[in-house]
Amino acid sequence: MSNQFKHIFGLTKVDYFFIFILFSVTFYIRYAAFTTTPLDLFSDDAIYMSMARAFSEGNFERILHPHWQPLYPLMGVIFHFFISDWALVARFVSIVFGSLLIIPIYLLVKFITNRFISAAVILYLALFSPLIESSTNPLTGSLFTFILWLTLLFLWKAVGFRSKKFAFFGGTAAGLALLTRSEGIFLPFSFIMFYFFYILILVFNTHLRKRIVRDKVFLHATIKILLMVLILLLYISTVLAMKNNMLFVIGLINVGFVYLISLSLLSFIYVSVAVIHYNVFVKVYEQVRPLVIIIMLFMIGVMAIYFPYKFALNKKFFGVPFFEKAINLQLRSGNAFEFNADQSSTWAQDFWGVRTADPHAKVLESSTKKYNFFLIYDIYLTNAFKRMTIFIGDYIFKYSNFLEWILLIPGIIWLIKNPQRRTQLLFLFSTLAIIFIGIAVFAPAANERYIYWLTPAFPIMAIVGIYGLYDFGLLKPTYRAVAVFLLLFYFFARSDSFFYPFFLPIDNSARKENYITDIDYWFMKNNPKNRVMAIHEGVGFYSRSQVIYTPMAKNLPELLDYAKKWQVLYIVAHSRETTRWVEFLFDEPKDYPGLQIVYYKNGAVIYRVL
Repeated sequence: MSNQFKHIFGLTKVDYFFIFILFSVTFYIRYAAFTTTPLDLFSDDAIYMSMARAFSEGNFERILHPHWQPLYPLMGVIFHFFISDWALVARFVSIVFGSLLIIPIYLLVKFITNRFISAAVILYLALFSPLIESSTNPLTGSLFTFILWLTLLFLWKAVGFRSKKFAFFGGTAAGLALLTRSEGIFLPFSFIMFYFFYILILVFNTHLRKRIVRDKVFLHATIKILLMVLILLLYISTVLAMKNNMLFVIGLINVGFVYLISLSLLSFIYVSVAVIHYNVFVKVYEQVRPLVIIIMLFMIGVMAIYFPYKFALNKKFFGVPFFEKAINLQLRSGNAFEFNADQSSTWAQDFWGVRTADPHAKVLESSTKKYNFFLIYDIYLTNAFKRMTIFIGDYIFKYSNFLEWILLIPGIIWLIKNPQRRTQLLFLFSTLAIIFIGIAVFAPAANERYIYWLTPAFPIMAIVGIYGLYDFGLLKPTYRAVAVFLLLFYFFARSDSFFYPFFLPIDNSARKENYITDIDYWFMKNNPKNRVMAIHEGVGFYSRSQVIYTPMAKNLPELLDYAKKWQVLYIVAHSRETTRWVEFLFDEPKDYPGLQIVYYKNGAVIYRVL
């Protein structure tokens, strides 16, 4: 197995030496940034570590949650064997996998160029500030980025060598990505989509192109497809007419409806017989069969990882349509803390809460009925262009530059002309593009942390462009190497992170305050195992207090009624963990009717519910 691994990846002792040195440098940079930046578990990170802590204490079902994926907390359980502090565990998981990211990227760049250029690319990425920040934050971004690029590495080998083994490995890695973040769903989707169009290109380019031209099949098929579209439009018109009692329109539609359906069915049969002639079908099948097998093995790998978790999740929450609930949760992300009909709970409490998650809750059922395809279209797709503009304008161009996009042009031409790397590189960049579009459309917010995983593609994109210039005869072999290193030097020069981790802490001001641990220590002394009202889980992590999310109350009496229903003893307000909907509790800290201040320090206020 070891010899096969060396043979397939082409690894030598020099490669192992480079990987070891680059990993050490990358790890040191991230560890240096980690030691100079105080971070407390605040929100999502506290939820993940609460799941990990519960699992390590024997509450295994706590790892099964309808919203939070399990792999990151499971990694935390493993790291907890060596590190006792859960906050350090969460960050070391990110540091280690942020450093391991260099391995799949090193191998990918080495396949395109050579090991020396690959080492230079890795050195640049080691000093790239967004990846440093992602690698020191106690969140899933670093682990997800590593698994995503590992998946791309495996699928690169599967596509280039028609390797069944690496197709299965790629599937298992994609399954792990899906267990890390919900955005992982775009990995199997993008791979299958790429291979589907690739097979279509093979079919129509090699065997059926002449037959289609000769028999005018394309013309006939186009006419029939247009007729089918017409039928669909007529059906929609019928539905609209029924709603508006337009009986005359309905009568006109029904006259030709049966005829059009019959014509469409006959057209479909005609196209099928004309295109898929038996002999042609056999030849096409012989060519695409290995590709179909690769897709099947890939999906088997995905399901081998994801299906057991999905089965356990469905067993715990039987009969809950998780995908539908997740869609509606995203739709309501701006109002997730509003009350349900009887003001007994909130959407966030029933779907996000570590201890209180209940996908069977009525608030979810009633909310689901309010949303349909047209509302999903209105919220997601109508905002897609705006989100794409934000992601590209504010973040993509922030991490790349005009030179890289100029070099993309010869790079694309080189991809088209280069038969050895064409399929693999088209796969790589098309997959990245599909994943980016999916995340840009469906991400909960247009935040740069959702695209940190994309940043390694920029130097790869520029290097492919330089190789394109070389292939066109514009660069001699010596100049090609010089151009690559000058480009990388330019990357270093424009990077704000070259000496960044050695002298300055990461600019993450939202997490530099230590009042969260101060509040937790106060709760540990005064509030053992009582319920606390706040917006995020970090307030109750160390004290193990159950957090009840602050609802969108209109006024103080409404907030107090909700607190008493949940038997809340304390309400927390501070600069980030504010009550948000009744901000005066933080802006004007004092005793209010039904509330008494018991803690006021470092910009944080704790009220006792009387």
